[in-house]
Amino acid sequence: MRSAIEHKKEIERILKYLCIKDQHIESFKIANNVKIFDKFLEVNVCDMSEVLEQKIKLEINGNIVYAVTHEITEQGETYAFLLLPKNKKQWTTIVKKYRYFFIAYAYVWNVSKNEKSYYGEVAIKNFNGGIVRVA
Repeated sequence: MRSAIEHKKEIERILKYLCIKDQHIESFKIANNVKIFDKFLEVNVCDMSEVLEQKIKLEINGNIVYAVTHEITEQGETYAFLLLPKNKKQWTTIVKKYRYFFIAYAYVWNVSKNEKSYYGEVAIKNFNGGIVRVA
């Protein structure tokens, strides 16, 4: 129980650090709602069954998904699942700030070409109280 509370507090800290709108942070705190952000809309993960299925798989494997970005790129349609590992020793490098953007640990699911999916770092920035992936 204590571990779950610590994880939730760390995610709230990260969301604030990323300058996510207070209403999204509250929605996460109260109901564990994870948002999908892209440049044009914000949707709850639970509203999209394929994305929810990927989130569940990631969490079964020991990660906690705290936000998702959606992009259409030359590589295809992708979702970047921003992750907090359950292992607290890894938390110090989960999100790093650079000049105008952040680097975050994520799983990038390439819907169009699943073989191009990967774990790694993605560049994100605040956009309109949410986040967008920039690289």
